[in-house]
Formats: sequence, structure tokens, C-alpha cells
Amino acid sequence: DNGTLVYYPGSHKLPYMLYDRYDHGGTRYTIGNEAYARYEKAVADAIREHDLRPQEFIAQPGDVLIWHANLLHGGKPMATPNASRKSMAVHYFAEDVVCYHELTQRAAWIDPDDGLRS
Repeated sequence: DNGTLVYYPGSHKLPYMLYDRYDHGGTRYTIGNEAYARYEKAVADAIREHDLRPQEFIAQPGDVLIWHANLLHGGKPMATPNASRKSMAVHYFAEDVVCYHELTQRAAWIDPDDGLRS
């Protein structure tokens, strides 16, 4: 009732879906107004091309699911609008690695001078 998680096993082995891999409707420096729709189409094309089949993860109270950053996933619509669908997303990456967010392609990194280490 609360929007089952759907994922595509094996999709984490596909190349990252960066803007240079599909027509996002913009330029080298900007994304187009329909960038997300075009991103979804590129993902759907990759799913078909690689014959990926969706699986569902039906979480029980206390369950934890950890997956690869490139695993294609999403939530089904919530059948019961008042149902709970709480989650917490945490991204881990090494200190010497730049992490790119697929849709925005903005880089994230750990600043060694941020004073957060003991």
C-alpha cells in the first residue's frame, strides 16, 4: 500500500547515464527544460536494450536495503495516500573520489579542511 520499491537487477553494471550519453535538450553548459523526461526515456531504452526485468522489494518493519549507486530503482505509486513510506538515503564515497549525481551532474567531494574529522 505504501509504494513498493521496484529495482532492476544487473542495471548497476550499465554505463552511468551521464548527459553526454543521450540528447538532454540543452547545451554543454545547460540542461534543457525536458531533461528529466529525456533522461527517463534514455533509461527506459537501456532497460529494453538490455532486457532488464523489474523486481520488487517489499520491506517489512526494520528491514534495511543497501544497493549500488547505479542500480535503477523507483517506487510504485502509494495505493493508500495516508500510508507511511519513510526512508533515509545516505551516500558513501571515499575521501579521494569525486561523486557525481547523475541528473544534475554536480560534483560532490569531501573537503579535507572542513574540520569534521577528529
